[in-house]
Amino acid sequence: MLAALAWANLYAATELISPGALLVTGADQPDLARWHERESLFIHFSLTTLTTVGYADVAPVAAARSAAMFEGVFGQFYIAVVVAQFVGSKLAEVGARNSGERR
Repeated sequence: MLAALAWANLYAATELISPGALLVTGADQPDLARWHERESLFIHFSLTTLTTVGYADVAPVAAARSAAMFEGVFGQFYIAVVVAQFVGSKLAEVGARNSGERR
């Protein structure tokens, strides 16, 4: 969740530097002049990009497109690392249990 919030802040900065960095293409158009609607849009886009779900209601344009690609790759590596840590700790636990039974 912290990674998604960090990426959302990156999109917020990108929007400040280059207005129109995210193109909203849904019937539910948020009022980007209001802070809480703008922030919820960035968090929504970040979570869907990080998990590679991608609802296609928000599309990155220009500089935000590169950030979205990096976030998608980051999300996949993050999931792989977390799963590898779980598997590694489980294997270490089973290995410790088996070496204790042999004694």
